[in-house]
Amino acid sequence: MATFNHFVSALLNPLALGVLLLLATAILAGLALRRPTPRARGWTFGLLLASVLWFWLWGTPLAAWCLSRPLEGAYPAIPVEAAPTADAIVILGGGATCATNGAFPYPDLTHSADRVWHGVRLYRAGKAPRIVATGRDTTVSTLPLLLDFGVPPDAITCIDGARNTEEESRRVAALLPPGTPILLVTSASHMRRAELLFRHAGLGVLPAPTDHETSIRCADGFAINWLYPDVIVFGTNCGLFKELYAGWAYRHLRGFRPKPVPAASPAP
Repeated sequence: MATFNHFVSALLNPLALGVLLLLATAILAGLALRRPTPRARGWTFGLLLASVLWFWLWGTPLAAWCLSRPLEGAYPAIPVEAAPTADAIVILGGGATCATNGAFPYPDLTHSADRVWHGVRLYRAGKAPRIVATGRDTTVSTLPLLLDFGVPPDAITCIDGARNTEEESRRVAALLPPGTPILLVTSASHMRRAELLFRHAGLGVLPAPTDHETSIRCADGFAINWLYPDVIVFGTNCGLFKELYAGWAYRHLRGFRPKPVPAASPAP
């Protein structure tokens, strides 16, 4: 399933679809050169214009704002003091990466590193007695950061080898009793899909979203630069698009359904 997910992600994203559109334009342009008819030239110009508009649109903050509203907007930032208590804080992978060959001694923080720091905030606030860190190479990426932040080793459990969120949910569910209330820490744009998968796995999910990347970028309201394309925003939009279609696929193609969230303990 992980291989299939990666294959679909490689095809169903704005960059890959835009490249396919450009390829179709090049093929049609070649045919138009061989048989230069008004119709062929018109189709070539139309596809070229569509390609330009496609890449421009997906690179704008305006598109990011539209895509993020059903994702980040559904999971606003919650102060740690107002967060409920749970049995465990589950930090999803993606906040740090590492060189598994040992060439570099320290993990490297990614743009999702807020996940690790927010999990530590919750732990220091006494919201749960343990942290469960998941991901592909958590022992050499997230674990050193948690220790650097002062979390005791006996309060940390690492689950390595998970290649995607679905595998993370299954491995955490195998570790904890069914219905265990967990504070799920991940990026706000990823929370809707992650919550669905962890609830489907039988855990009581209490969302603890962080990394409100697009919401922060657009917090000051519309400005003319929302229409200017940016390569970094293009990458962000590819990720937002993935979250939207992946969540739809889990619900409507694979029949995943969330289970009721248990009653949360009030914040102390």
